[in-house]
Amino acid sequence: SRPRLPVHPPFSLRVHTGRMTSVRERPSGRRDVAPTPERRPFRADIQGLRAVAVLLVVANRSIAALVPGGYVGVDVFFVISGFLISGHLVGSLRRTGRIDLARFYAARARRILPAALVTIAATAIAAAFLVSPLRIVAILHDAAASALYVPNLVFAARQTDYLAGTEPSPFQHFWSLGVEEQFYLLWPLLLLGVAVAGRRSPRVIVVVIGVVTAASFVASVVTTPVTPSLAFFSPLTRAWEFGVGALVACASPLLTRLPSRVMRILGWSGLGMITLATATFTAAVDYPGVAALLPVAGAALVIAAGTAVPRAGPLRPSSSGGPSRRSVRSPTPSTSCTGRSSSSLTKAWASLTPCRRCSHSSWPLCPFPSPGCCIASSRRHSAGGEAAIAGRSRPPWS
Repeated sequence: SRPRLPVHPPFSLRVHTGRMTSVRERPSGRRDVAPTPERRPFRADIQGLRAVAVLLVVANRSIAALVPGGYVGVDVFFVISGFLISGHLVGSLRRTGRIDLARFYAARARRILPAALVTIAATAIAAAFLVSPLRIVAILHDAAASALYVPNLVFAARQTDYLAGTEPSPFQHFWSLGVEEQFYLLWPLLLLGVAVAGRRSPRVIVVVIGVVTAASFVASVVTTPVTPSLAFFSPLTRAWEFGVGALVACASPLLTRLPSRVMRILGWSGLGMITLATATFTAAVDYPGVAALLPVAGAALVIAAGTAVPRAGPLRPSSSGGPSRRSVRSPTPSTSCTGRSSSSLTKAWASLTPCRRCSHSSWPLCPFPSPGCCIASSRRHSAGGEAAIAGRSRPPWS
């Protein structure tokens, strides 16, 4: 009888001290070892900042008299998104020299589309029963624009005054998701083009991000007093907020070299700036314009402090002196507000979207979900992955 030869699986896994390694057998017996990326520490400070932003917006739409400037929570979200996605994309350029656009866009679609389409369908069906027939056509138009991720452009063309809050569309809260998805559509292409033209030079990437951020800010300042609705809803006048987050991601190696005491002070100062904007801004403020610098800079400082001193920032995961396994590996109760509870928060926010049965009679608060719930639903799923990606202590390109 023939001796049995050992059977080797074509693919197996080896685990080494927190690092997973894939081993692929070759016919010749040689093996290729391809390490997968390490698990990054959970960024509980970013989850806490998300919670602050969600609560601000919900409070602004429900008790605007007590939280008049709560709408700045959206600006905080934009800074967080710019920080996370830019760190991920630049890190991909460092590791592989390219950005897998198909994989990136497919991940975004899986994360956003299911919740968004269900919300759009549910809102449109409920509107047919709860809203005056005179408004149905406009609402369906908004639903189509939301499905195509261009509601912000529609509201800008209509010269909608978001801060006035009078007779809002059930899809009005979809505007921020439209801005974010338009940014996600163009930002990877820009970074990839810059990397190819600049031969993956970190300085070239940082300079281009800085130029784009400055140009967008100037456009916002110039446009706000002339056409405030365009300045509020346009992705061109909002791109600088994402750019600020991107610059913080690029500056991560420099931040880790600063004294921890300085970073703690800056982090608490950033949280104070967000609080000041929330308490003092009203619908009468020309926004975004120069005023948006206050919450945007505050969010950037909080993220920078958490990057430099992960367990000592204003939104630190643990109040104890040393690191805890729970604080690094899993969200704490204080930060799970944007994890398990973020969807509940935005559903509460959705229930505060007012609608009227007709133009002359008042109608109670709308009981069906607003598209805003899909924003946090998507961010809830992305919180673990993207926040973990952002938890690096080295520069994305090193």
